[in-house]
Amino acid sequence: MYEYLIGQFASSAGKKAGEFYTPHEVSELMAEIVAYSLKDRERISVYDPTSGSGSLLITIGKAIEKQGKSTDSIRYFAQEIIEATYNLTRMNLVMRGIIRDNISTSNNDTLRTDWPRNTLKDEPLLVDAVVSNPPYSLKWNPDGMAVDPRFQNYGLAPKSAADFAFLLHDLYHLKYDGILTIVLPHGVLFRGGEEERIRKQLLKLN
Repeated sequence: MYEYLIGQFASSAGKKAGEFYTPHEVSELMAEIVAYSLKDRERISVYDPTSGSGSLLITIGKAIEKQGKSTDSIRYFAQEIIEATYNLTRMNLVMRGIIRDNISTSNNDTLRTDWPRNTLKDEPLLVDAVVSNPPYSLKWNPDGMAVDPRFQNYGLAPKSAADFAFLLHDLYHLKYDGILTIVLPHGVLFRGGEEERIRKQLLKLN
């Protein structure tokens, strides 16, 4: 019922609802890709850096459980900038019966606050799967971010569109054999300038 009500609000609120809700059909596709890719792992960590209501994480968890995994074998990480929406994430995860020790959340700006971190080693925490539906072409302030290790080897996304900044953040927290699914506007494939440079740098990874 909770997921139904979230979906109904998203349908009636139009684009603004996209701030916290990923359409269920899109979530299902991403979930199946992640679950299949990680089907042989005993324990799985999943991170959504723009978690909204947490619906995408929930869908991913369900798909992983269909592979025969215990519900306690999944560790969830969620970060969200809007406080009210962040509270939806926490409420949604708890209402699904996920044990508290398997839930880690952060109410911060993903692009300004690098999270999650391995505090014992003061390094980024790497996860098995990053799933993300960031706000399309969000304006951001990249001042002072050139030295950030998430971006320094690739360049900075322009102020007019933070799409590649979110993508680079996601990659930064992914294990070398992990899986990333992200929803981005098709413009990232064609825009020039700094975004073209970032695309070329990412292609060198293959």
